[in-house]
Formats: sequence, structure tokens, C-alpha cells
Amino acid sequence: MEFEATKAKLTSLATNLNISGTTITDFSWLVKFEGVVPHMYKDSEGKITVGIGHNISGNGGKADMARLSFELKDQTDLKMTNDAYLNKLGTLFTGYIKNSLPNSKAVPSILVDLITNPAKLNVHFFKSTNNNILKKISFPKLAEFEYDHIQTLTGKNRKDYSLHTILNLKDSEILRMFQKDIDKLYGGLSKGFAKEQQPEKIQMALIDMSFNMGSGNTNDKYPNLQNKLSKAVKSKTADNSDDYLSAALETHRDPGGNKNTENRNIFVAECFFWVAASIMKKYNVSVKDIENKLIETFKKYRNSPSIKNVHASIDCTGKLENSITAIAANPDNETQFKTSIKKYFP
Repeated sequence: MEFEATKAKLTSLATNLNISGTTITDFSWLVKFEGVVPHMYKDSEGKITVGIGHNISGNGGKADMARLSFELKDQTDLKMTNDAYLNKLGTLFTGYIKNSLPNSKAVPSILVDLITNPAKLNVHFFKSTNNNILKKISFPKLAEFEYDHIQTLTGKNRKDYSLHTILNLKDSEILRMFQKDIDKLYGGLSKGFAKEQQPEKIQMALIDMSFNMGSGNTNDKYPNLQNKLSKAVKSKTADNSDDYLSAALETHRDPGGNKNTENRNIFVAECFFWVAASIMKKYNVSVKDIENKLIETFKKYRNSPSIKNVHASIDCTGKLENSITAIAANPDNETQFKTSIKKYFP
């Protein structure tokens, strides 16, 4: 099921992929967590990824990649590319051209120039300011070679992979895939989460979890969360806040040593705290009692086995603890909420 109004909510992202603001409605908060990486790279689990967290490996690998629209990097970026990779790429592509011509209609006619007037695709060719041939060809085969090359690399961060690529995903394609991924991953969540009936902040938390882990993993690993959220939407009393606070205790995902993932965990928990506090306020619970309830839940959260096993170097629970007083005092203040969640961004 397609997530409602996704396309409209992406409008502001289309004009500026370097997100600087923090709004709920255009998913810039999710972009902050995922980052925008136009070239292919391996994520923390070794999956080849591109754009805003689009998992190529998990969506069919090369078959998925062949459906994406890449373009050649600008000349400044090309000059930074690893020379050994460019020579390797040139050799592979030259062999492909020679083996495909002259009979294959699948090869762009412009490539005939490389056969009739051989110019080896080496590092000098790729970094030339006048390689008009390369600029005019289509890139599916180059992207395939690049995908295979990325597969061989290990121990690199996202920026390092930039030195081993010559292609970027087009901005329009980054946005198209982001919209498609949100629709697929959030739409794939089980009905047990009662997602369409949840407050917006709970929907944000579920979007983050499903986008990060996949809807299948989220469905399989969080049956208790489904039960609690399903119960929460049925309650019409102040006890409803307890349902959301107990649900917060079920949201933690294994960060695997990744501080960004742990920040996202605490962000999700904070979303639940805001919703619970708002419900208590609606039923005239005092600010002090709201704060005490949030502190009580926070202690349970911090002392849960999944949190206690998190290495101290990536422990982010203090960020949530420091927000409790403000949440209790103004649980319906959207401006304050948007400011508060910035502390979790990379």
C-alpha cells in the first residue's frame, strides 16, 4: 500500500538534496539519518547502496541497478578517482566494446569511434576534459563494471568509495527511488502495527525502523511492539499513555557498533515519549506526574538487556534523559520537538 502523499511531501527535497532544515512532512529527518550518497558504496552490512539508503543488493542486485539512471561525474570529481580503478575499468570496457561490435545493436553507435580509431580507455581518457565519446554514451555497462568493482572492496567508509566510482545517480532518480522505497518499506509493515491509526510521531518511528531494517525484518523481529501498538489505538483513557511507553521498550534494534543506528534507536524512543506525554496532558495529568512517568520508563529502557549491551562509546541514552523535563512541560510543542530531534542527526 502506497504511503499517503509521499510524492507531495518530497517536493522540497527535489530542489535541494543537501538538507539543512528539519521538518516532519518532507522526510528531511529521514534523509539526515540516511545521508545522500550519489555513488555506489557498501553499507555497514556490506550491501551495495546508493542515493538515500537505496539497497541495490537487497532489491535484485544488478537487475535493480540496470533500472537506475546514472550519469558521469563532473570533471573535478573524475580527476579525484583512483587511477588503478580507471585503468581496470578502461580495460573491461574496451573488451566489451570489441566483443560487441560491429553486429550488436545494443551498443551505442558512438562507440564505433573507439574501434575505428582505437583510443584505449585508460586513466588519461577518463580524466580528459574532452572525452566527448564518454559523455555521449549510455552507462548500463559501465555501471555493471562499477558494481562488480565495489563488491571487491572492503574496509572503506562512504567517502572512500567515491574514489572508486565514475558514475553518480541522477538527482531526479535519487528522489524517485526514495519515494519508491518509503512506499514499499512502510507499506510493507504488518497490519499489527496499526500504522494508519497511529499519531504522526509514531508513524515517524515506524518509517525509520522499516526504512533502516526493511519491513520484513521489522515485522518478524517486533511482534511485541505490534501487540502494544495495536492495543494503544484502541484505548481511550489516560492509560493509553502507558501503552505507548511500554511500546517504547520494545523498539530497540541491535546497533552493531554503529553510533548512527543507536542515535536512531533513541530518536524512536523519544517519539514515543512525546506521544505518551501529550496523551497524559490531554487527560489533565500534572507536569510533575508526567515527568515522573517518563523518568520511570526511561530507567526501564536504559536498564533493558538490549540497551545494557550497547558499548559505552555509542551510548546515546543521555540525550533522551536530558529531554524529559522539556517533553513533560510542552508535549504538544511541534517547534520544540523538531529542535529536540536534531541532536540525534549525524
